[in-house]
Amino acid sequence: MATLLPPHLGEMERGLDDALSRIEDVDIPIATLWDPWACPLAALPFLAWALSVDVWRTHWSEQKKRQVVAASLDVHREKGTRPAIEQALSAVNVDIELTEWWEVEPRRERGTFRLRAIVRDEGVTEAMQDDLLAILNNTKPLTRVLEQFDVLGEVRGSAYVGAAVYDGDITMVYPPTIEDATSTGPLYIGAVTDIFDVTTVYPWQEI
Repeated sequence: MATLLPPHLGEMERGLDDALSRIEDVDIPIATLWDPWACPLAALPFLAWALSVDVWRTHWSEQKKRQVVAASLDVHREKGTRPAIEQALSAVNVDIELTEWWEVEPRRERGTFRLRAIVRDEGVTEAMQDDLLAILNNTKPLTRVLEQFDVLGEVRGSAYVGAAVYDGDITMVYPPTIEDATSTGPLYIGAVTDIFDVTTVYPWQEI
């Protein structure tokens, strides 16, 4: 290989000279590295740092990490506003109901607000609540004070419901039915049976 460097170079210098002479042949996918949806997972934390993501957790799923990175620029553009809070929490699969002091009667203390966070398709844990508070504190206006913070879990799926009625020698079994269910709180199940002129009401049970 032709080189302009002096002949007394060591092996390392010669190797560097050889490698750098072909640097232009190395494909560097800049567009891919700056795309939160296409960036390799190993490089995603560096992209998050470059885009000033305020809260980052290694235990998050890949999908959540990509959502947070993708939302970062929009969140920073509107930081300190209600839309910024909504976007930042939506990126971690959370819907919110935010109520400021002037939106309720009687009005609360000036500058305060209440927040209800509805977590989609995940269990609510103490670590998650800490994450949500960190995201909120990095996004909300500095003049606003969080007065009340409620975190609710939302579960989507199918509920299978059936019933059996025993009346002396006859047992009637009703087939189960499938209902799409969405719950933002406890799920209660109860039953009512009618045997001739006697109606039995079984109490609701929380499951």
